Amino acid sequence: MDSNITGIDSKVWQILWDACNNGYDMRHFLDSMSPNQVHSKVWLTDTLEMILMDKHDIKVQLLGGWFGFPLCNLLMKKLNICLVENVDIDPKALKIFRRYFSDIEEVIFDSHERDACEIGNRDKDFHLVINTSSEHMVSLPEIIKNKNHRTDCLFALQSNNMFHVEDHINCVNNEDELVEKSGLSNIMYKGCLDMPNGYKRFMVIGYV
Repeated sequence: MDSNITGIDSKVWQILWDACNNGYDMRHFLDSMSPNQVHSKVWLTDTLEMILMDKHDIKVQLLGGWFGFPLCNLLMKKLNICLVENVDIDPKALKIFRRYFSDIEEVIFDSHERDACEIGNRDKDFHLVINTSSEHMVSLPEIIKNKNHRTDCLFALQSNNMFHVEDHINCVNNEDELVEKSGLSNIMYKGCLDMPNGYKRFMVIGYV
């Protein structure tokens, strides 16, 4: 008999317990697993799978990667990845990220508490850079202007039109506006996703 009658992954359950007892941001962690968040991450990884299906040992950098859940789980399922670096300014989110992914052997998971605009030692190594929270930070050209990413590095960005949210400093009205702000010249995909809350999520994937 399966003892997990709650249907909650045991690792997620442990993190939820830790969140309750150690002052983690429970509300935001639960929000990271909301249908809207999961839907947008599935949309992203399904699209990346079509673009990168023949690539192996992909090194991924997450900008504002938050808890890394469920995005990293989907990346492992859809792509042949060997390294994920999560760059975020939230130490509590990164602590949960490290706990959740620390015992996975087939992929190296690393994390750094810093602003997305700051230069990292591994910037030149990544094949794929993902920012699913572009509405929270400056546009991509500003983020990467002093970095030395590979010429064949693929960038995947998501934003939304939720201008009313206080810490959304860089929303867009449509996917074409996101393309323009991204500074990407070789666009592999652009699109819009209607969300259940009545707003729209936009995505662009391409090369500089």
